[in-house]
Parts: sequence; structure tokens; C-alpha cells
Amino acid sequence: IDLSQHYNAALTENPFETFRKLRALNETFTTMPRGVATVGGVRFDLRGIVALQGKQTQLRPMRANLTERVEGIQVGQAAKTLQFLHGTGWGHAPHGTVIGKIVVHYQDGETAEIPIRTGVHVRDWFLNAQNRRQVSDGKLVWVHSSPELSHRDIGVYLMTWENPRPDQVIQSFDYVSTMTDSAPFLLGVTLEGDPAGGE
Repeated sequence: IDLSQHYNAALTENPFETFRKLRALNETFTTMPRGVATVGGVRFDLRGIVALQGKQTQLRPMRANLTERVEGIQVGQAAKTLQFLHGTGWGHAPHGTVIGKIVVHYQDGETAEIPIRTGVHVRDWFLNAQNRRQVSDGKLVWVHSSPELSHRDIGVYLMTWENPRPDQVIQSFDYVSTMTDSAPFLLGVTLEGDPAGGE
């Protein structure tokens, strides 16, 4: 899926950088593959970041133009599964907390909601060596050593959603923050198993 109309940060930028730059928070996805690339066994179009607002980002003057929701991300095809490459800042909410959601809009007017839960689908993108990294319904698929702190990595997760209506065309989807402390971000979305025979 082409997310380029909705990017609010580049892969070479920290999506949560404040106007008062802090050295310990100068993390980016500079080393991530660019363009059409395979991460976690799935091909994604990786050219930027769609970052959402959370309560913590509201407390800080952010360089990126963060919003609570991004609506109308165009799809225009049917699929059996949707794959999301994503992460979050301030992802330390209790296990199972819904920090965001994806609202799928089918061509026939019906919708479906995909909740994004901490510990289930995603964890904080700052991976401390002492904390749990894995999730119960997803995969940690990209990890990079922090250039700032020796005991920290940064990482992102793969979330797979089985579409309950695989024969219906997905017109678009919305990416929405539930405005907890967490600030979700999306790097790529891939559709798989088009019933019409495409991929």
C-alpha cells in the first residue's frame, strides 16, 4: 500500500523529535531497507513514517505534524490478510491496552476495526535489554542497535490481520490513536492473498 501521501516523518528522522533536541532520543530508521523491501518475510513499501499523536506527544512541542487519526488511506482491492509493520513510542501501558486501531472500510459500506494492543501486537520501540521484547500475537521483525545508548536497541513489529470478508473489496482504512500515553506509528502495509488471483 502506498502511504506516501500520509507520511509526517522520514525514515532518517525521529518521528518524536522535539524542537528542543535531546541527544538520548536521536533515534531513527536510517539503517532500515528503503523502497520495496522484505522485513519479517513480508514485502513492504518503506519510504517514510505515519506517526500518530498520544498524550505524551501533546505535552511536548513536536517537529512532526502529529494527528490523532489519518483517514482515507486508499486500498481498492480485496485481500485475505493485511500485514502491518508498526511500532509505538511510550508503549509502557498495561498489557492489552488498546493504544490505537485500524478502521477498515469495505466497498459495500461495512467496516471492521482492528485494535492495536500493547504486549499483544506491539511494544515500545525503545527495546531495553532488561525488558520483554516479544509480543503474544505478532513478531518483532526488525531490531537495530541504538547509536545513542549501548544498552538499548530500537525495533518494530509485524501484525497480521485475517480479513473476515476476503471477497469484499477494501476501499480504504483509517489509522487512529486512542490517545493513551502511547503514540503509535506505521511504516508499511501489505495485502496478501487477493481472492481474484492477485497479490
